[in-house]
Amino acid sequence: MADIHVPTTPPPKRSRRRRVADLSGLAQAWENEKDVRKGSRKRKCLLQWKDPTKVGLIGFNSLKENWKVILHLINIYCPDSPPSKTVPVDDVKPEVQKFYEEIEVTPKSGLVHCESHSLKMFLTFMNRRHDGSTRKDNRLRALFDELTKYWPPKPRSKKNLVPDEEEASDDDAEADVEARVWVW
Repeated sequence: MADIHVPTTPPPKRSRRRRVADLSGLAQAWENEKDVRKGSRKRKCLLQWKDPTKVGLIGFNSLKENWKVILHLINIYCPDSPPSKTVPVDDVKPEVQKFYEEIEVTPKSGLVHCESHSLKMFLTFMNRRHDGSTRKDNRLRALFDELTKYWPPKPRSKKNLVPDEEEASDDDAEADVEARVWVW
């Protein structure tokens, strides 16, 4: 007779172990920063954006506006984390919630998660742009200098990694060509 094929469910996927980041003291650091506390009470949110259409867009302009908030995140998260690993959203959420409780502001529904995710994305953005170049803006320079203390910069392209000896020989060759041209 024919065997009856009984469908079986596949075994559950093994999940990776979640990294746990110790961010204790982050809410207190934001609370102690006068500009962060005052602005958050006024706006009823931790992060500030140029206008309502730009909320959640991560870039250098929004990084400059939120530099004090992110500086405290770097100071607390980066010393104990492996290089280039961004902060887990689930570990930032309690600190954002605690900050709102300390400044006695009731956040809108979903705001804690959105701001936690934005903080994660700010750190990811900085990690991608962390190439060791000097920044002209003082706020950006302060952020990237602080990040450099804990995470080494990554050059952005392999073209910039030409050994010094090759550069010197190329310069000599160009000087010889220029000298020959001017001799005529």
